Amino acid sequence: LIPPAITQNPVSRSVLIGAPASFSVAATGTAPLAYQWRRNAVDLPGETTATLDISSVQPDDAGDYTVRVSNAAGSITSSPAAVLTVIVPPSIITQPADVTVAAGNPVQLSVVADGTPTLAYQWEFNGDPIPGATASNLNLGNATAAAAGSYRVRISNAAGSVLSRFAVVNVTGSGGSISFSNAGVRAPVTDEDTTTLLTGDNYLAQLYAGTSPATLQPVPGIVPFGTGGAAGFWRGGTRTIAALPPGSTATLQVRVWETSAGSTFEEAIAAGRPVGLSRIITATLGGVGVPPSLPASLTGILPFSLTRQIAPQITANLTPVTVIAGQPLHLEVEAFGLEPLSYEWRRAGAVLPAFTLASLDLPTAQSSDAGSYTVTIRNAFGEAVGGPALVTVLIPPAITQNPVSRSVLIGA
Repeated sequence: LIPPAITQNPVSRSVLIGAPASFSVAATGTAPLAYQWRRNAVDLPGETTATLDISSVQPDDAGDYTVRVSNAAGSITSSPAAVLTVIVPPSIITQPADVTVAAGNPVQLSVVADGTPTLAYQWEFNGDPIPGATASNLNLGNATAAAAGSYRVRISNAAGSVLSRFAVVNVTGSGGSISFSNAGVRAPVTDEDTTTLLTGDNYLAQLYAGTSPATLQPVPGIVPFGTGGAAGFWRGGTRTIAALPPGSTATLQVRVWETSAGSTFEEAIAAGRPVGLSRIITATLGGVGVPPSLPASLTGILPFSLTRQIAPQITANLTPVTVIAGQPLHLEVEAFGLEPLSYEWRRAGAVLPAFTLASLDLPTAQSSDAGSYTVTIRNAFGEAVGGPALVTVLIPPAITQNPVSRSVLIGA
């Protein structure tokens, strides 16, 4: 009788979770040969052939595998053990949390993740990778206004990757304050279909502020949207506008875009992707006095949708006007589009260079002001023409010759 001898040992392997795995052994010796597979020195019931098959590897399957081969003449156990490593993709145990901090104070974000080592980390700011930010913690140092925004981290290993939620960092500082929220004013944002509410980290929103529509500038602090019952509403917070003092009047607009289109609204425009523009409003900023007054709200913001149409669109056209000579004349158009918008007024086709705003005002109308008026609104993406609107100037009666006194003979 020839005792068993192993001619090929089982081979170690690394397998993704859920994938199949198999071990095999080759042996010689007097037949019949019997096989018994073991994991971590414990017999595996029913595994008694030259091949061990695992249809869907799970974490509990990881370990050291050996096989004992025996016959009537003796037995032998494979050596060294074949190691099965189950590669588990990353999963997030603790998401990075939102932070509100006063300017100048330290800020740190962190994530806790699980998965087969080695885990790699890459933090992003408003969807763009941050060079060198490749640890589970992100130290932002002493916060400045520029640090306000949305941060997330991608965690990866050989099995795949997972993306954390956006953690919103709000940095408070000097300047007038406003509550950057559309939830309180019930002005949700929808997709191009005007029905589907924007949800989650796939969309970003940013406040723009200035002293007029032509001076709107982005306010640091880009935020994603809520989910579930908060879909359609961005994850806001208080914003301080450094360029505008408390109590001043600010011109405000909110701009929205797809995260995949870029880390800024301007990148989304350049990519030709749909964007959202709220109507422009004005607000008196908070922060006045001691204690400071409450932040202003976005009262006046209405629901809006993503669109690819960012050229000017007229929302309230010119209307005909009848005015009495000497009284004020007022014409006005309302338009929507990406600022800055320019306005060119015409009467009977002739340009009126003194008028460059959305309204035309004359303190005292004259007969020469009568005629057909139009206004052309332009921006970098196109133009729209409002009107024509007919202005009629009524001239009150004027006596050019009074009756003359006279003496007349009776009967004449």
